[in-house]
Amino acid sequence: MGIYLTGGLTVPTAGTAATGTLCAALWGRFIADVRTQSGEDTRIVVLAVGVAAAEQARALVEAAHREGDARFSVVTTEDTFDLPAIAGASAIVVVDGEPEAVRAALAPIDGEIRRRVAADAPYLGIGAGAIIAAEKALVGGWRIGGVPVSPEEYSFGIDEVRVSQGLGLLDLSVVTAPAATGSLGRLVAATEGALVPGGIGIDRETALIIADGRLEVVGAGSLWQVIGAEHGVTVSTRGA
Repeated sequence: MGIYLTGGLTVPTAGTAATGTLCAALWGRFIADVRTQSGEDTRIVVLAVGVAAAEQARALVEAAHREGDARFSVVTTEDTFDLPAIAGASAIVVVDGEPEAVRAALAPIDGEIRRRVAADAPYLGIGAGAIIAAEKALVGGWRIGGVPVSPEEYSFGIDEVRVSQGLGLLDLSVVTAPAATGSLGRLVAATEGALVPGGIGIDRETALIIADGRLEVVGAGSLWQVIGAEHGVTVSTRGA
């Protein structure tokens, strides 16, 4: 089982060098993992919710083609996905967007996604795709009990911190781009308030890879770890 989670990617455009970017390195690892599990005949399905996400998905696929030969299908929706969206998929990618909308769109097929990942189909979550991979997904919000805990501008349009049922691919909750957005405060407060059991923050241009029973951090930023303690929480960081 390979789970790849990133706080955000800068996607190289056509005609620009991809060398040295997380996008290039991550795609190379991901495609190699897919081939290990399914052989040369791979079909990677990229799920996108909304117009902006669809554009991001197409740019990611273009970057992926420059890093390796694989067959991609981009599936876009404005509401919900159905099972045919991932029929025949060797691996599943969920791109960024509004976490609550992404979670709602995946709800009809979340059981099938869990089944496939458990059967060793690699999963790549980018931004919102990483957030909703958790058992308890912190889909947004900037206050708890009316008290600010993180910047309002990065609350995804939600007032009180909201926890939704996620895909359940990992036990810990996830926030993305904490160094850039201050979203770590949401995770710290939610952990202290027992809304979630703890979690991780993944910076932009940074990824957590969970494979073969090991955790690996790659990229330019940090992985932030928040764990509940007897008198509050403990916060630590881990780099590549």
